[in-house]
Amino acid sequence: MKTQIKNSLILLLTFFIFAAPSISFDALFPASLRFPEHIKTIAVIDRSARNTKLINILEGGITGEGIGQDRFAGQKCIDGLIDQVDDNIHIRFIRTNIEMITEGKPGNMAPLLPTADLKGICLEYNADAVLSLEYFDTDRNGEFIDAKLGFRIYDLASNSVIEEYKFSKSGRINSYDNNLINIINTAVESDPVIYLSYDAGRAYGKRITPYWQRVTRTYYKKGGRDKDLAQGARMMEVNNWEAAIASFEISMERKKRKTQGRSAHNLAVVYEILSEYEKALEYSQLAWGKYENKDSKVYSDILSRRIQDVKILNEE
Repeated sequence: MKTQIKNSLILLLTFFIFAAPSISFDALFPASLRFPEHIKTIAVIDRSARNTKLINILEGGITGEGIGQDRFAGQKCIDGLIDQVDDNIHIRFIRTNIEMITEGKPGNMAPLLPTADLKGICLEYNADAVLSLEYFDTDRNGEFIDAKLGFRIYDLASNSVIEEYKFSKSGRINSYDNNLINIINTAVESDPVIYLSYDAGRAYGKRITPYWQRVTRTYYKKGGRDKDLAQGARMMEVNNWEAAIASFEISMERKKRKTQGRSAHNLAVVYEILSEYEKALEYSQLAWGKYENKDSKVYSDILSRRIQDVKILNEE
């Protein structure tokens, strides 16, 4: 056992010593769903409530949910959705606060929204479509909590469903109380169900609109004791991109293949940060193809996907 612990510590220390430095920045990613061009305004409603009080009461007592908690959590889910899509410049999302009670058990999709209701909501809010939370259900199981969700998007012009999407999101809770009296009073802002519900709403928001996400790229600080490569890396750390580019370009004039490959890789990272993706791909391919820097091969694939993402974003 002592030998295993010793070896683990050695491996951990080795990781921290030799791990490549990294830099993080925000990148914009396209939505998974592309709306028809005529949709400019979407009304958001909640149809997740079920007209089955007995089931809700039993579910609240057996699974550890608060009675009526799913309704409150469903609203928080919509909060997260609205917050995520609020910055969309192409489509306006309107929170209507419309809540509809439908038949069936929690966890099942609601029946399709009647055409008359679709037309009425769109007319009232001057919308082209309706986004509906069709079901929302949470369960607690020991230290874990699960949220199951279903959304539909109804297009007024075609009177059709352009998206039906179901997914689940899980999380761990720090404490669990089996006392029914305490369970009934858990529908408060600090409840982990609420945080999970909000995150679930944001997750769906990322599916239907472009979103910003923090990405991390590795780079090199050293290479054959090359001073210009090291200087360029320091310039990256203070966001002086012009000086970093100048240093790496000088470094690439060296005759050492390893140094050239690392400098080319760093240039690719800098140009990606500057949103010059074609140049970034050019240098990453150079770093791998000519100078055999292995990390740049994977990075070239990442940059190729980023270029495709940017093309999609420009079309949205």
